[in-house]
Amino acid sequence: MIKAIFLTLAIIFAVLGLCDVIYAVKSALLFPDTKTRSYLVFNLKKGYGLQQLRYFSQKKRWYGSEFCDKIVALNDDLDFVENSSCENYIAPDDVVVCDTNRLRELLNDFEHGDINGRKDL
Repeated sequence: MIKAIFLTLAIIFAVLGLCDVIYAVKSALLFPDTKTRSYLVFNLKKGYGLQQLRYFSQKKRWYGSEFCDKIVALNDDLDFVENSSCENYIAPDDVVVCDTNRLRELLNDFEHGDINGRKDL
């Protein structure tokens, strides 16, 4: 019985992996030069802002551009000390900390070529 369960799980995981490979090949063949930009936008929670930034920046480093092209963290809930520690943490250019009022302008800058989005910080 246990052998059947493990075999069923192995088949399910194999099919899921095969589906992912087929999707990647299909995308490469049908749209070879098409690159869409993706952004991860999330709110930093008070008390957990730095941990959230570390988590998402590690995912970005691990998965690369398949995860997202830019990470935008909204700092509306943070106090001054936590906000400054989050801004000091963002070493890579792929992470930007801003407030909600500046989000539309920032995404517009990303789309029109200002890739780091830090022109007025």
